[in-house]
Amino acid sequence: MKRQAKLDTKELKVAFEVVAGRQGGRGIFAIEDAAEEIARRTKLAHIAEQIASYERGYVGNRRRCPQCGQWQQYKGERTREVVFDCGTVTVVRAYYVCLGCGATSCPLDEQLGLVEGKEQGRLREKLALLAVVVPYHQAPQVCQTLLGSAYHAMTLRRVALREAARLTASGHHQTLPQREGDRLYLEVDGHLCPTREPKDGPDDHGYREAKAVLAFSGHDVAEVSKERHEILHKILQAQITDSEAFRSLFTEVYRHAHGERAAEVIVLADGARWIWTLVEDLLPHAVQILDFSHAKPYLWEAAKIIYGEGSAFVTPWVKERETLLLEDKVSQVITHLHAFLDIRPTLAPILPYFAQNQHRMHYGTYRQKGYFIGSGAIESAGKQLAAGRIKGPGMRWNVTEVNALLKLRCVFLEQSWQTYWETQGPLAA
Repeated sequence: MKRQAKLDTKELKVAFEVVAGRQGGRGIFAIEDAAEEIARRTKLAHIAEQIASYERGYVGNRRRCPQCGQWQQYKGERTREVVFDCGTVTVVRAYYVCLGCGATSCPLDEQLGLVEGKEQGRLREKLALLAVVVPYHQAPQVCQTLLGSAYHAMTLRRVALREAARLTASGHHQTLPQREGDRLYLEVDGHLCPTREPKDGPDDHGYREAKAVLAFSGHDVAEVSKERHEILHKILQAQITDSEAFRSLFTEVYRHAHGERAAEVIVLADGARWIWTLVEDLLPHAVQILDFSHAKPYLWEAAKIIYGEGSAFVTPWVKERETLLLEDKVSQVITHLHAFLDIRPTLAPILPYFAQNQHRMHYGTYRQKGYFIGSGAIESAGKQLAAGRIKGPGMRWNVTEVNALLKLRCVFLEQSWQTYWETQGPLAA
């Protein structure tokens, strides 16, 4: 309290003069800057005082080793610089070495919940959030405005990688509310991300596919308007990985979404073979629906092949075939395509799309049961994941780094960011 009283009197004038001089003026901005400077100094002094009250974390001449359970011996002190959003504190810690396994530790780090890296506390969270939402080249001016120093921008990459690894190690996961008769939707898609990976050939433009899965309950879809729905609770995961490794990610999302207890499980996706192979293997009981919006471009392509680009017959033909699909008459669409195959052999690549996905295109039945027939939610999520942060002009990423950002952005977009950071406070003993 004495420290705060001094700040209220003597340092009030000093802070105002310093800030006003730096800004080159007065007025409300200078007054506010001076108030923030006082708050910063007060906060830093309070943090230093509270840390000092822990008495260096000294717990005696020896303690049990957190690694092997044998005795660690007290070996003196070690200092550590800890950076907060209000400044830097040099922390003095009691230092112990295990006589058995050789592991070292500082109990004060455990007591305060200090983790790897200089940046600690709320600064960790703020920097991680900035890395998630702000392109690195824009970070200095954002850090200057929000944190009072452009210097913090230099650490964003390191913080993002560190927090993504910590997020994985913590076992944090989003879950869905459990309700009787839940209808679980799983939407799967792939989104290309620009990488620095070695190119496999002339057709490789340096992009790698981030495979994404989105889970939500039908009960958690709110109708905002006739054309727009909002998902209130969801689970989102995405990584650049191969199909085999994605199986584990998909299974994890299904488990956290309580898929085994759902009354129905519906999987929505485009025609990618790897997706349906995975679904047929892991969830053979699920209702499989080919996204209706992905089927329509194939009809347009077929109509242009049959009648020619710009023909007046193209649009009516497509609309009639869309109606057939919505009436569970995909077999008639296939028959019509076959009828033109002799005179339009370039239709051949289109036919397998409808033939192989025929059992996933009973759109009339799906709509009668109240199922969604479009995977717009995962399409939107993919745009927010990749286009919103990762596919900016000139951006190229190492796969490790882009996967770290994807992990953090998934937590942010599924709105479990605050939930995760609430788990970080109790880390202190």
